[in-house]
Amino acid sequence: MGKSKFVWISVIISMVLITVVLFNLSAITESYQQMKVESSEGHIKKTLDYEQLYLIEREQRVLAASPLLNEYNWISDEIIESTTNLRFNLDYLKDHPEFEEVEIEFLIKTYVVEGKEIEFIAGEGKIMKVKEAGEWRNP
Repeated sequence: MGKSKFVWISVIISMVLITVVLFNLSAITESYQQMKVESSEGHIKKTLDYEQLYLIEREQRVLAASPLLNEYNWISDEIIESTTNLRFNLDYLKDHPEFEEVEIEFLIKTYVVEGKEIEFIAGEGKIMKVKEAGEWRNP
């Protein structure tokens, strides 16, 4: 093989590698960010009525839009997805006006971003009990 063929093959291989890296740059950056962010999970039970649950959902929407998370889109996306899932519980309460309150077990996620703690409800949670006419029962 001639020297010029070798150079062209090397150039083509280099261009392919550069293209692959450029197309995956955001994924590479996101993976690096995830490695340097501390995280933890836990569970909590909350007794809530419709308005209280709505306020939690709204606070999470505001948190997802926080300037602190501009460089951490993956956290923001996770909060938005969780907020969307919380709406299932809002719908449940709206569909059942006879329920005064619900007891929900939530997964809580915490990330430490640039020294600040970001805590939010992950997922929709699980309704454990409902309160109807002053009495608690299983849903």
